[in-house]
Amino acid sequence: MEDFNAAWLVGGLLAFWGVFISLDSFMLADASLIGAALISFFKAATETRLHSRQRRLRSFFSALALIIVLSSLGIWFGRHREHAKEDQDRTNADKDRRIDDLNSQLQKLQSLPNEIVALKDAGKSQSDKATQKIDDLAKQNGQLEQAIAKKDQALVDIANRELSLKFEPHITIETRGTKDSLYIENMGSVNLILIDLTYKNMTPVDLFGRSNPIRDALIAPNSWSSTQLDDSALQRTIDRAGGDPEFSYEGTATVRTGDNKMYQIPFTWQFIIKNGKIASSFARQGAITEVRASTPPQ
Repeated sequence: MEDFNAAWLVGGLLAFWGVFISLDSFMLADASLIGAALISFFKAATETRLHSRQRRLRSFFSALALIIVLSSLGIWFGRHREHAKEDQDRTNADKDRRIDDLNSQLQKLQSLPNEIVALKDAGKSQSDKATQKIDDLAKQNGQLEQAIAKKDQALVDIANRELSLKFEPHITIETRGTKDSLYIENMGSVNLILIDLTYKNMTPVDLFGRSNPIRDALIAPNSWSSTQLDDSALQRTIDRAGGDPEFSYEGTATVRTGDNKMYQIPFTWQFIIKNGKIASSFARQGAITEVRASTPPQ
């Protein structure tokens, strides 16, 4: 019964977290996430018998680390969404202010022809004033056209920026604790095409014993593509290490986004070698950079 209640409480709080995030109630979302983390913490302490002499400290600290990592990711996601909403609100407010200014100028401009008619009706003595008024009207009309052109350009810039942000890639390269597999995960909200996965001073056949298994691979949001070294490739890696406890491959992942832009993500695949065998591996990735038309992929 305790297991059932704890699981439902954590699940309910995580559901509330998702609802509050969608409603932009970030403080309530954080509170729900912290509540779920605390319940999970106490449940982990109970399951690992932390209060007794038969406590399982390794299991407890593993569960604690997982809870902290997931909670941190949840809070980071909430902050990222909050900042994005604030930026969007500021952009919308600036756009509305510019439109109001232009509408005010347009209303003033529309009233000028009536004033000109009144000046003409006043007679010849007012002709000089009418001429001056026409000149002022032409000048204001030119200023208005420039303001409208600037507004249109600003709207185009905003639309292009929002479109670029939508297709901006969010890639994670990791081994997930394996010693022979590499995962390229799409953490964004749109599809990506993994064009190629290359290694410095190393051909795909030399590394994998066959042609590169990752090329022109479609990676949907929240999914991944992976590659795995076979036994012969693992042995070649050990041989290349030459007795050193560590050995690494330097590589580059090249992706194409939905707006036909290309990006490169450098990474290092590090292997830990113990007793003549690969004990574990991990990956470190560098900054994502856009590949300009004048810069061919590596």
